Amino acid sequence: MKKVVIIGAGISGLLIANLLRQDSNYKVVLYEKNNSINLEKSYGVQLSVNSIKLLNKIGFQKVNPQNKFNPNKVDFYSLKNKKKICDLDISAFNTYEAKYTTLQRTTLIEFLKNKLPNNLIQYNKKINKVNSRNKIIDLTFEDNSSTECDFLIISDGVFSSTKSLIANKDIKPKYFKSLAIRAIIDKKNLKDIDNCNISLFLGSNFHSVIYPINKGNEFNFIGILRKNLNKDEIKNYSLFKNESFISSILLDLSHLMDQSILSNLKDIKCFPIFTNEEIYHPKQ
Repeated sequence: MKKVVIIGAGISGLLIANLLRQDSNYKVVLYEKNNSINLEKSYGVQLSVNSIKLLNKIGFQKVNPQNKFNPNKVDFYSLKNKKKICDLDISAFNTYEAKYTTLQRTTLIEFLKNKLPNNLIQYNKKINKVNSRNKIIDLTFEDNSSTECDFLIISDGVFSSTKSLIANKDIKPKYFKSLAIRAIIDKKNLKDIDNCNISLFLGSNFHSVIYPINKGNEFNFIGILRKNLNKDEIKNYSLFKNESFISSILLDLSHLMDQSILSNLKDIKCFPIFTNEEIYHPKQ
């Protein structure tokens, strides 16, 4: 039996752990640097038909249908004049077993977490050293504990420190000169759009998307705004939780988007967007 270690208990790490557990040739352990998985009510996620096919392998079809939604189309609108440009029929890619799906991220994360044995996820584990010998990988953690494995899967996000350890150089993500604005909006506050579809509003320096995240009345809003920030602002992550900063972003948006939508957004949060400049290809 081969031992597989997965770093990072986000959506990808949890899904890979679930899939590999179905193969008796592998023993799987998942390490997470935080002391728990955040299951607070959060924003939406869109899952393609291929994603659903993978999730159905571990029983996703049994998730309460009220907590999921299957949009029919993506409707494209001009942000400037609010007129519809065209639409894309995403239901054409559906099958009886797998349909394009939207839902809350926490619904998906909770499903993935609950499918795993409690002792499979080890918390408060951050790697500070990776070595390999004779096809065996040795891992040392900050608490001075250690383990070894046959395969190592790194899925701890764009700020992964494990990638730097593997590559033996500092790999840092690059600020994409854009901010994401996430929020929730009630169905009653949405006018002139088809609530059964995903609505995408396209502008020059800003675009946004609105879509249902369950069979209730909640919709997810996310906007991407071009925004130049200096190095100090990028490093100051508390800035993006600052009420004054968020208010200044909303003021920028007031000149770009429908005021009836902007004024009804709830639980607004801002996030700087980062990307990796390169993908590291390990020798082993």
